[in-house]
Amino acid sequence: MEIERKYLITHIPFDIAGYPFHQIEQEGEMVTPTGAAIAALSEGQIPAAYCVKKVGMGAGKREYQNTNILRAMLIEETGTDKDWIFRLETNIDDCSGEAMGYVMKRLMKAGAKDVHYIPVFMKKNRPAYELVVLCEECDIPEMEQIIFEETTTIGIRRMEMERTVLKREQMKMKTELGEASVKMCTLPNGKHRCYPEYEDVKKIAKRRGISYDEVYRQIRQSAEESRGNQK
Repeated sequence: MEIERKYLITHIPFDIAGYPFHQIEQEGEMVTPTGAAIAALSEGQIPAAYCVKKVGMGAGKREYQNTNILRAMLIEETGTDKDWIFRLETNIDDCSGEAMGYVMKRLMKAGAKDVHYIPVFMKKNRPAYELVVLCEECDIPEMEQIIFEETTTIGIRRMEMERTVLKREQMKMKTELGEASVKMCTLPNGKHRCYPEYEDVKKIAKRRGISYDEVYRQIRQSAEESRGNQK
């Protein structure tokens, strides 16, 4: 922020303590009290992820050595957040399917974000599995310990990956079929998408004597309509 050295600082209608200033050779008012106040009030309010909706530009009438142009942008926070996650992977060619199923269960119970394994072919055309685990950095030691204990692998690859995730909320919804846990996600356009929890859908389907797909559809529709009415 540049302020002409002869300018009366007492005219700025907000607390400027802690803001950096420096003198320049150009004489004149480089920032108005209103402009300085807007800059101070907006500090720290810019979201981590946003899109620019509109841009406005204006040129001042005073002639300075530098360009006298102001640009303002109207921004909107997007419905996604970016964070980092770790991927652990290893190829295993001498483990049974039962062992792979068991290690998956242990990894998920220990806090893995996701676990899957896929069939691959290794050297000498041996059929094998590629085990993949997604987890937080703090969980890596425990994840690797489980993999080494429960499989025959002798090495684990790891990589840090950035991911974009939708904002989500875990909640209980009351529907005509009964109460169910759902995961409500917010799309970038502001609309909501509901994911009913498997265990609750299964219990309701069994109790009501109707199909899983029908219960899932009704809970999802009810939850999304309810959230839409609250907007």
